[in-house]
Amino acid sequence: MLAEKSPPSSAVYFSGWRLGLARLAMVLGAPLLLFVILEAGLRGFGYGFPTGFFIKSHDGVNEIINPQFTTPFFPPDSAAQAWPVVLPARKSPGTLRIFVLGESAAHGTPDPSFGFARILEIMLHRQYPDRRFEIINAARRGINSHLILPIARECAKREPDLFIIYMGNNEVTGLYAPEPGSWNVTPHSRLLRLMQRARTTRSAQLFQAIFRRAASAPPDTAQDMEFFRARRLAADDDRRFAITDNFRENLRAICDTVLSSNAKAIVSTVAVNLHDCPPLASLHREDLRPADRVRWESLYAAGIEAETARAYEPALASYVAAAQIDDHFAELHFRLARCQAAAGHGADAREHYAAACDWDALQFRTDRRLNAVVHEVAENHEAAGLFLVDAAQALSECPLSEHSTPGAPLFYEHVHLRFDGDYWIAKTLLPRVTLALALPAPAKPEPSRDECAAALAYNEWDELDMLTAVAQATARAPFLDQLDHAAQQARFERLNRERLSRFSKEVILRTIGICREAVQQAPDDWQLHYIFGRTLFSFKSYAEAMDPLQNAVRLMPFFTPTRLMLADSLAKTGHPNEAVRQLQEALRLDPLSDAARAAVDQSSGQGLPAKR
Repeated sequence: MLAEKSPPSSAVYFSGWRLGLARLAMVLGAPLLLFVILEAGLRGFGYGFPTGFFIKSHDGVNEIINPQFTTPFFPPDSAAQAWPVVLPARKSPGTLRIFVLGESAAHGTPDPSFGFARILEIMLHRQYPDRRFEIINAARRGINSHLILPIARECAKREPDLFIIYMGNNEVTGLYAPEPGSWNVTPHSRLLRLMQRARTTRSAQLFQAIFRRAASAPPDTAQDMEFFRARRLAADDDRRFAITDNFRENLRAICDTVLSSNAKAIVSTVAVNLHDCPPLASLHREDLRPADRVRWESLYAAGIEAETARAYEPALASYVAAAQIDDHFAELHFRLARCQAAAGHGADAREHYAAACDWDALQFRTDRRLNAVVHEVAENHEAAGLFLVDAAQALSECPLSEHSTPGAPLFYEHVHLRFDGDYWIAKTLLPRVTLALALPAPAKPEPSRDECAAALAYNEWDELDMLTAVAQATARAPFLDQLDHAAQQARFERLNRERLSRFSKEVILRTIGICREAVQQAPDDWQLHYIFGRTLFSFKSYAEAMDPLQNAVRLMPFFTPTRLMLADSLAKTGHPNEAVRQLQEALRLDPLSDAARAAVDQSSGQGLPAKR
């Protein structure tokens, strides 16, 4: 009979590789346990702020977009205010809920009141007056696909029927882009996701607060030209390929999230200004030899001299010879395109305009590489509920595009659309929306551009206001290194002054009439009341502005700019106590609003506690 073996002692068991594994577990587990305890404690004591995209509104029933959603990822002074949305906790029966995802172009910058999401909403209501549509603009300025993915996941939990995805402009220069002089984390997507989750914890908020207080001076977050020049990336830089891979992975994850929610998705390529937006930065070939660079610069200078004299064929000869030495320089492609267009070579011009965008070393525009990813992910998947829209091609075919190349008639600057551009995007999306939602043939024809403009109270004053905002933006980095920037900026500002000088009393009355008519046609639309009120306010008709502003506050109580404007109108018309109440409510709704705090301080004559 064999003797029974006694079980190994713990000392023997925990030896060799088992002991090493146990020690590793302790090394990793102890900090993790401490983190869990700290996080639970901070949440239990109510420290910090929620970082989800949606939060409960102050009425405790509906949801609004969290104004601090981007705070963990961007400096506090760079976060843009979200355009207000009130999302009912439960969707009304028969309602079709559409979410728009993207960055500033999808958001509708410079004024979301006139973006393609709003125009599409008008089109759907006009064509299907018996159906109820909720279009929730969940796009945000300054973000990219890394943050759009968690937004999509939250939207997918809120009874969606359709998503419209229009993104790609901030991939190369936005969040998690390669930083100069630091380890490149861009290729490591799993690490990026882990870092992103860590940033949203209360523990991270605590550590950030400690570091800010310990710092002898606030960090320099100014994005001047030196900041952007240090972040230039050539199109053939390996880091650009990693960015493209991340975009593909995030887009696929977004589409999977949407389809898993039983909603449909429309994924669009992104249209950009090719014809009238020179590259923001240009870089030579990395392996360009000094002697070749001297030859290149001589040919380039000769081309510029000929182009300036409008001798386009000699200019082309010099530029083509330069391209044979180094065709990576984005500005060379743009000059080639201009000369090809002037010489009547439209197809060649289109190719070089696109190449100038592709080789732009400060890539704030979606290039052909990223749009190819959109085709790769979304093409030929309609049976699964995934629909492709080629907005880039659609705008190229628009009658307003010179040489079939989108430019100034459709764009304010590099990517942000004018009303005509937004209308064309909405017009392109509409048939796909009706197909994805299985809507019947429409009861009415598609509304025209002018009908949509009238319905949205789009007017000459708002156009001038947006042009002024754009001129202020293009006067700063990253636009300063653009070809002919100083001359173009001076021309832009001169045209704005001329437009302002043409605002006669008759134009003002016509503008007010446009706003009044739009409000009468849709009295429950808070944005129309807001547009009407701010227009009257701009014309210094403060007493008349109070009624539409009060209506806007009643219909959308969470938008602080309306309350601030209403408070100013009340103060100017002899109602100081009511003005202070509006200011205090604005600050209560948005404690981080510097404008609200400053206005309260000024009205009360005493400072409030410093903002944390």
